Amino acid sequence: MENNNSEDYSKYTIYQLYDAYYKIDYTKSPLDYTQVINEIRKRFNIPETEVINNSYIENLYSKYHHSESRPQFSNLAAAGNRFLAKILDGLFILSPLIIIAFLSGENKVFVPVAGFGMQQLAKLLMVLLLYLLLNGYLLYSYGQTIGKKIVGIKIVTLENEVPPFSHIYFLRYLVPSILFSAPFLGLIFFIIDSLFIFREDKRCIHDLLAGTKVVNA
Repeated sequence: MENNNSEDYSKYTIYQLYDAYYKIDYTKSPLDYTQVINEIRKRFNIPETEVINNSYIENLYSKYHHSESRPQFSNLAAAGNRFLAKILDGLFILSPLIIIAFLSGENKVFVPVAGFGMQQLAKLLMVLLLYLLLNGYLLYSYGQTIGKKIVGIKIVTLENEVPPFSHIYFLRYLVPSILFSAPFLGLIFFIIDSLFIFREDKRCIHDLLAGTKVVNA
């Protein structure tokens, strides 16, 4: 009888999937075998029309092994999709702030404040908390925010694994958010960070800080 507690193969590395393909007996664990095949198709963008067998797997992994020196350039998310995901994430955070402003009677709750006063700090902490509440689970489990989930992209390590949550939230989001809030210098950092999207690996400064890249999900 097959075990219903199936593995989460989306968290396997490329080579762990390779091992799983050969170790899982299809006759005893057809569900796990099928999930491994599906995950391999997803990682390598293999169409359903392609028949995956032992020779196909060997050839596939042989080619992948020889291209490992440049893994950061494969399956990268388009700059337009990343920009759209960021807009959507901003809207999801802005909406609760507008509701809070309406209920509190303070129409400037979601308006940025220049300087490093307590009012600006409170608003920054509110935004960071909302970001965590809205996206914490998705970031931890899949390397995605709500916006990235909708658009169909995700954050991964250079080895195409889901990054540690501390890297995604603290290094990739919290540190840049604090830098963005600095008067004048924050704007310069934002512009430079955005321009890094035009690099060959499309990794912005916040990606370099966290050791991540953004790929198609």
